[in-house]
Amino acid sequence: MALAELGCGHGPRHRTHLSERVQRWMTVPRGLSRGLRRFLPGGLTPWHWRGLRVTLEPGSVIARVVRVTGGFEDAEIDIAAALFGALYPDRCIVDVGANVGLHSLAWARLAPVVALEPAPDTFARLEANVAANGMQNRVRTLRTAAGDTVGEVNFFVAADSGFSSLKDTHHVPIRDQIKVPCTTLDALAVELPLPVGLLKIDVEGLERAVIAGAAELLLRDRPVLMVEIFEGVDSNPDPIGTVEDIRAYGYEPYVYASGSSMLNLDAMDDAGLMPYEKHRDNRYNYFFVPRPPA
Repeated sequence: MALAELGCGHGPRHRTHLSERVQRWMTVPRGLSRGLRRFLPGGLTPWHWRGLRVTLEPGSVIARVVRVTGGFEDAEIDIAAALFGALYPDRCIVDVGANVGLHSLAWARLAPVVALEPAPDTFARLEANVAANGMQNRVRTLRTAAGDTVGEVNFFVAADSGFSSLKDTHHVPIRDQIKVPCTTLDALAVELPLPVGLLKIDVEGLERAVIAGAAELLLRDRPVLMVEIFEGVDSNPDPIGTVEDIRAYGYEPYVYASGSSMLNLDAMDDAGLMPYEKHRDNRYNYFFVPRPPA
């Protein structure tokens, strides 16, 4: 998710001002020599994070966040790990929209991970990161999208891979349009040796299609869900409907509010994991916890 696209529920003018502030905050000084730039996260050398060696996409939003903060979605990764460990420690994890593999690599220390990433160049980075950390036996990588059908689908390759998707969300320019394989999570689950205990979905607005293709998995395995839901301009057209779709499977929704005042103007009053009340684009990472049986 691009920080430059985040809104805080105070109208378009406020979102524009926030975008400008965040962009300035994340910009590396132009005078910095190229020789030094290459050693920063997102450059040509691996980034050392959580005892892992990770190569990021140069110039991507993820790389810029890492460069400034030293991490990426660390709190969300740890919340998901804690929920998984408390409920389903002997199961596997599925990461839909794995990008270069940050979440997958962090979680692979807990359980086997299946990482789905359809963009060819991004998938190559994902595979390289898995190999660089000797985790080929812990992370199974699949170059496929997930949705509500099995077959081939159109895929929009964005200038920043974090915004590549099955549609153009108009966050960044589209570099190419290609065909990629697509599966449903119900079809994938049939092949898995373990039930799914944690399911992450980051698909730039196509969350409802992924959920529709996972109906049997959700009813059978009842995994913890970490889902990015962002309305933006052309991402998810119905965030509230998406939350209700998942609720209908017997889940309780929570949202994560950043503790950074750069991303959450209410950080001094509310930050961390909290019950969902209404959708706000600056709280786009949702956690869905299965309700206990009646």
